[in-house]
Amino acid sequence: MFVYQPTTFYHNGITHIRSIIKVIKKVESTNHKTGEITNSTRIQFCIANFHESAEFFHNKILHHWKVETMHQYKDNSLLEDAHNCHLNPFLMTILRSMILNILHLNGAKSIQEQLLFSTICHPLLSNLKIF
Repeated sequence: MFVYQPTTFYHNGITHIRSIIKVIKKVESTNHKTGEITNSTRIQFCIANFHESAEFFHNKILHHWKVETMHQYKDNSLLEDAHNCHLNPFLMTILRSMILNILHLNGAKSIQEQLLFSTICHPLLSNLKIF
């Protein structure tokens, strides 16, 4: 990661840019059909209106993506974005997190398959709709 901190930066009326952050990501992806692993490099630029070190920006970017990854995980396995919860949505988010943690502690490899299996096999849960 590289941080460029110009003394002044003027571009089309934007006057408050204090740092330009260049992020170089090394991405490894797997083709699930063939098992082929490919490596690629992606370059992204971020801007900030304050001066800080590259390590500071690195930690902030990592923290942001940890939150985004957890949200994507919850949305893919529990369809969180499709749910219209108008009564206490914060409680529903906590309950979904607890469900994921319990399934992880029990060694579930596929969260969706485990939820479907639990719904079908458990007599108290057989009337619930997950999908």
